[in-house]
Amino acid sequence: MQRLTLISAVMTMVLAQPLQAQTDAPDLSPEPAPAGTSEEAGRLRDAIAQVTTQAAFENGLLRVQPAAAGYRVTFDPTDLLSDALGMELGFAPLSILVSAREDGDWNVFFDDPIEFSYSMEEDGVREEEFYRQDDNRMKGVWSPSLATFLIAEAVAGRAVSRSKYDFQEASTIVDETVTSMETRPGAAGGADIEFRQVSRGYSQSMAMEMPGSPGVPPVSLDFEAVAESIEADGAMSGVQSKALLDLLAFAFANIDVLENGTDAPLDEERSHELVERLRAAMPLWTLVDGGALARGMAVSSSYGNLSIEEAAQTIRMTGITEEALVEMNVVLSGMSVSSPMIPQWSQSLLPNFVEIGLSMTGGDLARPMEITLDELDFSAEQPLSDAAQERIAASFELDRIDVRLTPSRIRAQELDIAFSGDIPFHGNPRDASIAVDASGLDEAIATLQADANADMNALSAVGMMQIAKGMARTRDDGRLEWLVDVGADGSVALNGNVIVQPTPPSGPQSLPVE
Repeated sequence: MQRLTLISAVMTMVLAQPLQAQTDAPDLSPEPAPAGTSEEAGRLRDAIAQVTTQAAFENGLLRVQPAAAGYRVTFDPTDLLSDALGMELGFAPLSILVSAREDGDWNVFFDDPIEFSYSMEEDGVREEEFYRQDDNRMKGVWSPSLATFLIAEAVAGRAVSRSKYDFQEASTIVDETVTSMETRPGAAGGADIEFRQVSRGYSQSMAMEMPGSPGVPPVSLDFEAVAESIEADGAMSGVQSKALLDLLAFAFANIDVLENGTDAPLDEERSHELVERLRAAMPLWTLVDGGALARGMAVSSSYGNLSIEEAAQTIRMTGITEEALVEMNVVLSGMSVSSPMIPQWSQSLLPNFVEIGLSMTGGDLARPMEITLDELDFSAEQPLSDAAQERIAASFELDRIDVRLTPSRIRAQELDIAFSGDIPFHGNPRDASIAVDASGLDEAIATLQADANADMNALSAVGMMQIAKGMARTRDDGRLEWLVDVGADGSVALNGNVIVQPTPPSGPQSLPVE
């Protein structure tokens, strides 16, 4: 059984590279292990075939061979995918070294470059793709009981991706990526996983030449983005990694049935097994908490340039639970924009700092999923009946969901605007409120007035800002404030004063009596 979970892990790792984190590249080399034997390699192959079927070996997709320190599992999909997809495809074989540990876990080592390419032509349009990642090394310890790596480190050298499709060409280069992860058993079950990844020297470019037509000239567009570094880190608690790997094993074991194209591909027994495996994987995870930070970003195109000293994003979300939560926050600092399309007078209004936050709480995802799993029948022509779909839709209690614009901010040369509030969920007619406060409005108006003689649009902007100032009230700290309340009845109030009356009822009206 350990071999089965190991091989599923190997396949997952190969198909989802890189799984990587760490700021300094670690020194990676395989762990010492006894030499593999042909007899044990055969047993390992048979164990893998229980998941992937013997066809994976017969068509050359997988190979298992004894090595000087364990066993090599080689993944080589070129011939299989070329025939199945009907295209010219190249995929450098990937070889993973595995060896058993005394504690029942497995050492895993990977040191092959990743390279693949394909080309195809359809309706006279040729599509080409190339990817290569040099000096790609990964070392880890796989836990069969948790179905994930207890510890893993990876270093990927220069990665290059190029694509060409019709009138578009694109390329992406990453000089180096270093990754690591650590896992421990979750306090409430599952696995608690921490990860970190650092990429350096990121660049992306795209060129597009759209042909013209009678009366329409051709259009050219070029785009380039660079970043000195991109860092990502996070933690996932309660990940149902073992149950998710069991689902993957089910797919491998039943791939011939799942691909037969019939309306009801599974018999009742296997349908029940799949549903129970899906049920075991719930709630997928307890909490995901992570973020990413890009430094030294710059974007240039035919229309202008944008530079950002730091761009950060955080996300926090629960799994499929009764009290679902999603929180996101984006911060862009040190922004600078230049474009011939932006009028000179508006430069002082362009933001140099942006922070936007959003949260959604209160949604019940567990009940709809429970109904789904109770009603699912993959042996039926329609796995979910119309009645079941109606029950699922009705179980989403929209009035429980709260959407909030968390404290956010936009800063320009002189103007500083902060805002937050509650927003009704789609289809939920509840009251909403937004609080906005600002400083620097007088200074921003003065700057625009100095340019008003050169551009009448600046004068229009001044008028709009003066109107906004007139509708504000001054707080004790001197900042201007606008409190906007929108009622479920369609009314709008600003700082307590109703400026839009409630929407009249749309029901039938009584005719006047003569």
